[in-house]
Amino acid sequence: MDQNNCLQPGLIIDQRFKLLKKIGSGSFGIVYLTFDLDEKEYCATKFENRNLQLRMMNREILILKQLKGINGFPELINHGKDQQYSYYMSTLLGENLEVLLKKIGGKFSLQTTLQLAIQLIDRLEVFHSMNFIHRDIKPENFLISREDISNFLKKQELLEQPIMQAFIHYNVRIIRLFRNGTIKER
Repeated sequence: MDQNNCLQPGLIIDQRFKLLKKIGSGSFGIVYLTFDLDEKEYCATKFENRNLQLRMMNREILILKQLKGINGFPELINHGKDQQYSYYMSTLLGENLEVLLKKIGGKFSLQTTLQLAIQLIDRLEVFHSMNFIHRDIKPENFLISREDISNFLKKQELLEQPIMQAFIHYNVRIIRLFRNGTIKER
């Protein structure tokens, strides 16, 4: 890939990854559905223009490397850069929570809401335990794995264990962060 190539379906990156279609975009990048020609499977490729004043890609790659193998986070498959873009390929995930909520009529069941809350807290706890802070928590930034989508839409269930068991075994620490930088644990 070079500076003269536009991001478009059919473009092959690193002689291995074929862009299929744009599946998302935001202030920090563009995401494409991609086919890994070596592994014969789909993945996601995120691109960030290297001319942006505030670039986040290097930080995202670092975080994905440190989260390698941890349940609930995508795997980093490859990364690189050319004159115009930095990019990385990662596990292809399914729908985000905002899209799923719309698909099921705008309301999750109480059980689904509680199960989602437990999983989100678990993920954030892992993230924070590695000294990372997620600064953009919103439904569209949390995605369900592709394997769980059909089960979710049919049953609105994400966990196989009973909800009470999850509550009994879950230990929450309440921490307050004050504007002056002090931290207090309750």
